[in-house]
Amino acid sequence: MTERGTVTGIEFDGDADLGTSDSTTYVYTPPGYNPESAERYSVVYLLHGTPGASADWLSGTSLANRLDSLIDAGEIPPIIAVSPEISTPEVSDTRCLDSTTGGPLIDTYLTKDVIPWVDETYPTYADADHRILMGFSMGAFCATNLLFQHQDMFSSAAAMADYGEPGPDAAVLLADEDEYVRQSPAMYLADPDFEVRQGLRFYLTVGGQSLDEDVDDTPFLADLASERGVAVVYEPDEEADHSWQMVSDHMDRALEVLLADEN
Repeated sequence: MTERGTVTGIEFDGDADLGTSDSTTYVYTPPGYNPESAERYSVVYLLHGTPGASADWLSGTSLANRLDSLIDAGEIPPIIAVSPEISTPEVSDTRCLDSTTGGPLIDTYLTKDVIPWVDETYPTYADADHRILMGFSMGAFCATNLLFQHQDMFSSAAAMADYGEPGPDAAVLLADEDEYVRQSPAMYLADPDFEVRQGLRFYLTVGGQSLDEDVDDTPFLADLASERGVAVVYEPDEEADHSWQMVSDHMDRALEVLLADEN
């Protein structure tokens, strides 16, 4: 019988300076988790789409049961998973950006509030090599952009149905075109002056039924990242569409790829 991990909802107070509201962050801890033991854990940060909320990763992928099974089968090591809220009541499509036009500062919220809190509260490795970003749709853009903008904090990401730019809805969060370019992986990864460190890993997938819509940047980003020396695994799903089912079908594989060195 598969042992079960635990999911806990943690209430985060809103921060007026960051433009965030009260929200719930969900934390999965693995079977046998003991905060008093000497064991340390890698952390996967799960980033939802828009419209969406932090609970979507639990309902859309049967997250806890899936992680329990992977750990029990020895496919991945015991890990902690964290699903924070990355939208606000005022701005659904934040793209995890720090707005320069008076909107929310979600990049800062994640990197200066959520992640330090996780590392202080749970026995994590607390380093880039043991932090994974995983996102769907808007969250895929977040995972990609955070990976390359914070290479000192993260070493790997999984992007499911990715975008190469913030897009028109999130463009209003940025003051000018230069800032837009600086937050567009499809643009800065093509710039040879943009530094990409060695050792980054990147898993991408997209439903073939949505490639004629607005997520056709996924294969382009896979090529760009590969050309910059990133270890890329791109596995499109020709029969899938833009849905949580597509994410659920590829989540196991993404974790196995990105955690391979730890197993």
